[in-house]
Amino acid sequence: TVTIWDSGNWQVVKEFHRYGGAYSENSFAFLPDGTLLTAAPIGNTSDPNFQTSGVSALIQWNAEAGQPVRYIPEAGRLLGVSPQEIGKADTFAVSADGSLVAGITKGRNVVLFETRGWSIANRWVTPPTPQHRDNGVSVAISPDNRVVALGTGFGYVHIFDSINDHSICTFLAYQGDAGFGCRALA
Repeated sequence: TVTIWDSGNWQVVKEFHRYGGAYSENSFAFLPDGTLLTAAPIGNTSDPNFQTSGVSALIQWNAEAGQPVRYIPEAGRLLGVSPQEIGKADTFAVSADGSLVAGITKGRNVVLFETRGWSIANRWVTPPTPQHRDNGVSVAISPDNRVVALGTGFGYVHIFDSINDHSICTFLAYQGDAGFGCRALA
């Protein structure tokens, strides 16, 4: 259930249900136009649009009406991306100006969306550690939109150039490969 309160008097303004089950690392964020962004849930829904767009990572909502505006990405707009590479976003970040959204999908893929047309601007796969596979657990976009940071379950931070599609650097947020996840980035 998504509940929106008036922060002046804490009265409930609107309450609506996000489809299906599942949780995300961060539940939602408002976009500059006032719409609400949530992770796309796993499971069956009563919405026929979601059934046909089962590859969606995110859902954009009209928060006042409690109705979906868009499924991101829409099935017809995958632009050469296999539907198996897109899944619900476990966590996502919205850029400071609202023009980009970076989502971690299926644990290993990072997808960067441009919000103007919700096209895929860039994609990365979480690099493995020297010892084993790793999964993304947190993501952040720099204030100038040129850098995307990815925190992993084993404590690595990967810095990517959002424009030129290459890795800038990688470092451990904690000493050693102890498995302490980097679960928050800003």
